[in-house]
Amino acid sequence: TARIAFGFGLLMALILLLALGATWGERSVDDHLQTLTNDIDSAMAVDQISIKMLQLRRYEKDMMLNLGKADKLADYEKKWQKANESMRLQLEATKKLADAEEQGQLAQIETLYGAYRDGFSKVAKAATNGEYPSPAEMNSAMTPFKQPIHDLEKAAEAYVEEQHKHQLASRENIGVVMRDLRNTGMVIVLIAIAAGSLIAWRVTTSISKPLLLAETEITRAVGQRDLTRQINYSGNNE
Repeated sequence: TARIAFGFGLLMALILLLALGATWGERSVDDHLQTLTNDIDSAMAVDQISIKMLQLRRYEKDMMLNLGKADKLADYEKKWQKANESMRLQLEATKKLADAEEQGQLAQIETLYGAYRDGFSKVAKAATNGEYPSPAEMNSAMTPFKQPIHDLEKAAEAYVEEQHKHQLASRENIGVVMRDLRNTGMVIVLIAIAAGSLIAWRVTTSISKPLLLAETEITRAVGQRDLTRQINYSGNNE
């Protein structure tokens, strides 16, 4: 009875260890998946910033091509202002996904965009007032504000590239956790099988040994026609 209880307790301990390992692995994978998801969302958010920047530049060019047409200028400036508000909201949403280091990168992007926004607002107002006779002159007025645009594009590309690196690291970490969990599980299962086999052998032996002894003694007693013989056996179980 003591051996059976010990064996059962050992198997239960191994099962508990396996369950704890699975729980730890699940939580670790969940954490890495959350990080991976956040990195993907961040990269997509900054891609949206780049797309919205292109949209703003498009309306800027449309204004240049429609100088002298008050209704067209007003329409494209209105579209630009709407796109500008969309950019502001996108920047705010992106900052919510960023960690402390990424906040610094986004602050740089926001500063560069602010330089372009403020510069274009002045040029657009002058264009509406008819201060630029030709698209070339308006384009020349925008020259000081083009460098911030190029710097913003480079900063956005660098940000997205960094997020891609984070994604690769998260995928690798998930692979490591899954591999460790699988290997640990296999080791525990093998130990459980070995322990179960050993316990089964000991229990079987403890039962079969006295039975074999009894069979041998009974056969010998019957052969000698001595049915009064006693079988002496001592043990610490039934």
